[in-house]
Amino acid sequence: MAFSGYPDGKLALSGLTRVLKPNGKLIIIDFNYPKNKNKI
Repeated sequence: MAFSGYPDGKLALSGLTRVLKPNGKLIIIDFNYPKNKNKI
């Protein structure tokens, strides 16, 4: 769900990991998952 708003989730993730420090950690937490799973 964290990347459902991006047209290209893999590209968004690569941008986030690109700016991490060496051996840095990216933690993504989803909460309040919608019942319709963001499907219209």
